[in-house]
Amino acid sequence: MALRNTPPSLLDLPRDELTIIVSNVAERRPLRLVCSLTRDIVDSLASSLTCKRRNHGSWFPFRRGPPDLFLLGPQMFTRLKWLWKIDVSASHITSLASLALCATLQSLDCSETAICSLSPLRQCTKLSFLDCSHTKVSSLTPLGECTALAILYASNTAIRTLAPLARSTGLTSLYCDKTSISSLLPLRKCTALTHLKCSSTAVSSLEPLQACTALRALDCSLTAVNDLAPLASCTALCHLNCHNNVFGALEPFASIGTTISSLLPLASCTSLAVLNCNFTAVSSLVPLAGCIALTDLYCIGTAINSLAPLAGCTALTTLNCSNTAVSSLAPLVGCVRLKILGCKDTAVSNLAPLASCAALTTLNCNNTAVSSLAPLASCTMLTNLCCPLTGTKMLVPGLSSALRCFGCPVISCKTGSYVGGSDISLPIKVLLYFCDPLRLLQLFAFAHLLLLIFLFLFTTYYRSL
Repeated sequence: MALRNTPPSLLDLPRDELTIIVSNVAERRPLRLVCSLTRDIVDSLASSLTCKRRNHGSWFPFRRGPPDLFLLGPQMFTRLKWLWKIDVSASHITSLASLALCATLQSLDCSETAICSLSPLRQCTKLSFLDCSHTKVSSLTPLGECTALAILYASNTAIRTLAPLARSTGLTSLYCDKTSISSLLPLRKCTALTHLKCSSTAVSSLEPLQACTALRALDCSLTAVNDLAPLASCTALCHLNCHNNVFGALEPFASIGTTISSLLPLASCTSLAVLNCNFTAVSSLVPLAGCIALTDLYCIGTAINSLAPLAGCTALTTLNCSNTAVSSLAPLVGCVRLKILGCKDTAVSNLAPLASCAALTTLNCNNTAVSSLAPLASCTMLTNLCCPLTGTKMLVPGLSSALRCFGCPVISCKTGSYVGGSDISLPIKVLLYFCDPLRLLQLFAFAHLLLLIFLFLFTTYYRSL
């Protein structure tokens, strides 16, 4: 059916962007498309497609501003050859065959769909963004000619190799975690790469990344990687996740596990901000001494025994060194921005160094030799505390009234109220609960109200007799 009452103002637009919502009987979810309009394309729309405005099927003059919305028929895929952006994510689409003629396509999101092949994209040589994660795609071969590809999401797919990406030298972001790939060799010429996630794969070497000097974020956790040496040249690295997994049965490649034992290659990564090396064989944090930008460090279950190298990391906000041989928190005296600290299952016995950490909000020192919480008097922002202290009362002057305590009962001298505890008998808990003056006043007012209600009901009943 030809387009009726075509708005004249539409023909006056030399070029504009139009957001189209496609109503396809085979889809339950509208498909979001974006294309560029020219006079020729407008003529094609007017003569070839069945279009109807959402407002009662009538047309209104186009105005410059936000994109307009249309409802197009199912045949649009073979007609709109000028499409440059398509989003069919989480829809019931099963094939991309209709996109074979979209030579101008630049962005495609087909994640969480039932598609199993990218073959129709062979002609889409201008494609720069593709998200095919959580699909049944098993090969990236059709992307061999997509040399303009910059961002690729292929997580949770059945791909086995990255070879087709060898010519995509402009690739900047690649997410191929939870796939069957075993080598990063095809990426050796992708020198523009800034973000790479290859966790939960069979990758065993980072050597192809030596030339990726612009790399900023890398996640190689739960892989067979055992050496970080290739990252020595990645001086722009800001985020690194190379943790291992102690729960072997929960991950498909957990049986492989990272066997990293040294952080020495990171000595040159002075921009490093976040590092997760949990459950690895790392035994020293000395290479991090120069990482003054470090804000988050996770080294749970490692062989480290000292936090001394962190003395200069004054930007540190999160540190978890639980289940290690660490015995002193003295190096943290200068970490005044520290907000979260985990040191459970360690030999720590003194919390005095935390007196200067006024920003501390969460502390877990369970299963340690800590015997006093007095140093926490200045931590007025502390809201979560887990410690091994026992007994019925711990006086902590200045303790936050919002404190939630796990593992030990605490009474704040600031509020005089009970703020937590799990190893205290129920009678004592009840006693402490009713010892709060404010709470007693509330209970008295409630009892008085109940008495008045009772007297009113009794008087009413007596008068009715």
